[in-house]
Amino acid sequence: MKKIIACTDFSNNAKVAVDYAFALAQYYKAELVLIHSYLVPVPVSEVPPSTEMFEQAKQTAEEYINKLKEELQLKNIAVVPITIYIENENLLLCLQEYCKKNNPDLVVLGTRGQRDIVDVLVGSNTMKLINHLTYPLFVVPACAKFNPFKKIGFACDFEKVVETTPVDLIKELVEDFNAELFVLNVDYQNKHFTAETPEESMLLDHLLFKLKPRYQFLEGKDMPSTIDEFAQKNGLDLLITIPKTHVFFERFFKGTHTRQLIYHTHIPLLCVHEK
Repeated sequence: MKKIIACTDFSNNAKVAVDYAFALAQYYKAELVLIHSYLVPVPVSEVPPSTEMFEQAKQTAEEYINKLKEELQLKNIAVVPITIYIENENLLLCLQEYCKKNNPDLVVLGTRGQRDIVDVLVGSNTMKLINHLTYPLFVVPACAKFNPFKKIGFACDFEKVVETTPVDLIKELVEDFNAELFVLNVDYQNKHFTAETPEESMLLDHLLFKLKPRYQFLEGKDMPSTIDEFAQKNGLDLLITIPKTHVFFERFFKGTHTRQLIYHTHIPLLCVHEK
């Protein structure tokens, strides 16, 4: 990896994500880009925002992001380059514009607090980015701390594996961290087993053969709780998902029980779109 983006709104939880992204950049000796998007509120009245309002908002954003950069530089042991980018735009458009021009390897995003986390994940920023941003999106839980990945999980439904599996990225992470790879498939009473499933599983095994993955066919009515239970028991450090139809995320972020899982999970999610 050569370029990692860390999104920040300067909240405590965003700081966790920035620290995580910084640690990844240190590990890879990659450039770290701190991105902040802000919007000057437009009043309902006919009077538009003044130039002074825009300048003040920009100045405040610059002060905060430069202070954050200075704090990171104090512990920049690997001397990775740190750059900043701020824009008066919503986060999705800001990232789309920047990524199109700069082609980053990873976009790291944090969550807010427990009160806001469901709204953030299911509603605004994160789900919008998952749905529309085609670059790998790394979602960092509020309590996560970076440690080199020893065990990586890949959630797979054995559908169109050749077209959808991010083989190169999986290989890069597994090999760079010398990690163990678990391929996770959750089903209940074979409800999702089709005539194509055996062939698709063989194709996936061919794609990932050199990584020597361990296949785990998990029985459970509720996908998130089943995966979370496996992750906790087996000490997974990262879960890779493909939001090709968003079914995984709709199932993962739905329901009271799942909200509790999100509140307490320590496992970052790496969301990678179809190739």
